[in-house]
Amino acid sequence: MTTSVIWLNESGIDIRCVRLQPYNQNGRVFVDIQQIIPLPEVADYQVRVAEKKRKERAARTDTRDRTSYDITLGGQKLMGLPKRQAIYQTFRYLVEQGIAPPNIAKHCGPRRNRVLISIDGEVNAENFHRLAKEARAKKGFNFDPKRFFSDDDDLLHFEGRTYVFSNQWGGANWKLAMVELHEAFPNMEIEFTPSE
Repeated sequence: MTTSVIWLNESGIDIRCVRLQPYNQNGRVFVDIQQIIPLPEVADYQVRVAEKKRKERAARTDTRDRTSYDITLGGQKLMGLPKRQAIYQTFRYLVEQGIAPPNIAKHCGPRRNRVLISIDGEVNAENFHRLAKEARAKKGFNFDPKRFFSDDDDLLHFEGRTYVFSNQWGGANWKLAMVELHEAFPNMEIEFTPSE
């Protein structure tokens, strides 16, 4: 039992063993309660050790690449951007240079068919969310605004349509898309490097 309790404590489950010793004194029953695992003298130390181990396990399982990037877009430098912001700013810059969003999306690596959602008209975020949900539901899909740059300031308007751009850029997809955008639009001066 002792081994099991120690293992459970190390696994993050707060469990204690106590010894109950009853005494009879003149017809009255008294109970002496003593904590035996963890020992009161080392309980605080064991809690600190267990917390340290938990953090180490969490660090080992979190393999996300959190590298920030500096990007240059037509001579303007943006520093220390998370990957999702870096690619969004690149996409937005290309739209502002007059390139149609669907033509840019073709060069967004393996995710090219899932990076954009659009609706007719120039609308605000609230209307976009409603209209996109309705349109996607008719096709048997859903629309989750949290998976796109879909706040009012993030919407992209081009030739009578409103677009939202994906914010889901984990794994190698980000770099493949950035390299492809750089190569597809060489005259747009797109550069990116890890931040120092």
